[in-house]
Amino acid sequence: MLVFGFTEGESGDGTVSLASELRFEAQEEAARIYGMQEAHTEILNAPQTSALVNRLLRDMR
Repeated sequence: MLVFGFTEGESGDGTVSLASELRFEAQEEAARIYGMQEAHTEILNAPQTSALVNRLLRDMR
């Protein structure tokens, strides 16, 4: 699973570029890729990020 953040009008999450977040090797290894419209640190506290991660963990059981 690859989860990355981005902000509108930026080329990335405001700190890390999309090119760095979406390196080919990382995408190639990821079973699924999720983009969240959240800034660099806000993605960690975003309700939709928590819901996604919790759902994915629950589905792994």
